[in-house]
Amino acid sequence: MPTGGYLNDMNYWVRWNYWIRESGFGYIYAYGEVNYFPVLIFIIGAFGAFFPNFTDLVSRIHLIKIPISFFDVASVYLAGKVFKANGKSPYWGLLILFNPAYFYISIFWGQFESVFTFFVIGSLTAALSKRPNLSFVLFTLAFFSKIQAIIFLPVIGLILIPQYWNNKENILKSAFLVFLLTIFLILPFYATANMMFQNVFGSLNQYPYVSLSAFNYWYMILGGELSHTLDSDVSFLFSYKVWGFIMVFITAIIAAIPLVAEYISKYKEKLNKDFYRLVFLTSAMLCLILFYFATEIHERYLYPAIIMLGISALLKPSKSLIGLYGAVSFLLLLNLEKINNYFNIFTTQSIIFSSKAISIGFFITLVWGFIELLRGRKFKEDVKVIINFVRPKHRTNP
Repeated sequence: MPTGGYLNDMNYWVRWNYWIRESGFGYIYAYGEVNYFPVLIFIIGAFGAFFPNFTDLVSRIHLIKIPISFFDVASVYLAGKVFKANGKSPYWGLLILFNPAYFYISIFWGQFESVFTFFVIGSLTAALSKRPNLSFVLFTLAFFSKIQAIIFLPVIGLILIPQYWNNKENILKSAFLVFLLTIFLILPFYATANMMFQNVFGSLNQYPYVSLSAFNYWYMILGGELSHTLDSDVSFLFSYKVWGFIMVFITAIIAAIPLVAEYISKYKEKLNKDFYRLVFLTSAMLCLILFYFATEIHERYLYPAIIMLGISALLKPSKSLIGLYGAVSFLLLLNLEKINNYFNIFTTQSIIFSSKAISIGFFITLVWGFIELLRGRKFKEDVKVIINFVRPKHRTNP
C-alpha cells in the first residue's frame, strides 16, 4: 500500500486514535474536531486496535488505506451484480475498479468516500431489486458514514415509495430495523451522543467559504483563492451560498424529471436495462450538480459520481456516455492531484492544470450530462406525465 496521503487527513486519523486511547471509545466526541458519524469512527478505532504500540500506529497510519480500499472493491462487486442482472458480464466492473480517478482518494489520499458510496450503491441496488427493508438499512449506514449520502435519498426514495405503498407492513419493518441500527450505532457513544450530532452537523458550517478546493462554477466566474473567500459575501442581492442553493435546486429538479416521469410510466413493469442506466446516470448528475454549484464543497465530493457514471455508461455503452465517464474521471483526477500533489507531475503553471480550466471542463461535462439525460426524451411530455400524476383526480357524479 502506498505510503503518505493527504497530510491533514492522515494526522486526523492519528489524533483520533490517540484520543480513543486516552479518553475511551465512548468519549471520542468530546473532542470537537471529531466530526464523522460512528461508522467511520468504528473503522478508525478498529484499525488502531491492531497497533497496541502508538508509535507503530503513527508510522503505519498509511495502512488505514487497506480497509478503505476494501470498500472500493466491494462497490465494484455490487456494480458487477448490476451488470449480471442486466445480461452483461460482471467483469465490466473492472473498467471502474482500475480507473485512477476511482481509487485515487482511497489509495493516494487516504479518505473515506468509498465507505458511504458502497452503502449508497448497495441501497440503490436493493431498491431496484425490490428489497425495501435492506435498501433503507443500507442507506442508514451510508448516512451514518458520511452525511453527504443524503443527496441520493430522492432517487432511492422514488424507487421505494411504490414498494412501501403496495406493502404497508414494510414501512413498520423498515422503521423498526432502522431504529435498532441507529441505537446500535449510537449506543457505544451514549456519554457524548449529544456532542456527536453537534460536531457532525456543526461541521456543515465549519468552513464557510466559497469552495474548499473543488474547482467548480465559482472558480470559473471568480478569481482569487476561494478557500478564503466567505460564501456569505453578497453578489447581486444574495450571498454566494444562497446563489449556490438556488442553482443546485433548479438544476437538480431538471435532472430528476426524466427519471420521475419514466418511473411513473413504468413502475408496474419489470425494470429493464434502460431504467437502471437512467437511475445511475441521474444519481451521478445529482452528485455533479451539488459539486459544481454549491459552496463549501471539497474536491472529494465528486467521487460517488465516478462509479455511478461508470455503471450507467457500461450498462448500455455509447461513445458519448463513455466519453462523459472518461471526461469526468480525468477532470476529477486533475482536481485531486492539484490539491494532494502526490505524484508532483503537474505544475501549477500548466494551463490544463489551472483551477479555471478544470472548472470550465466540469461545466462542459455538466452540460454533456444533461444532454445524455435528455437524449431520446421529450422533456415537455415528461413534465406533463408528472403533472397529470400529481394533479387531483376530479370525479363527476353519474
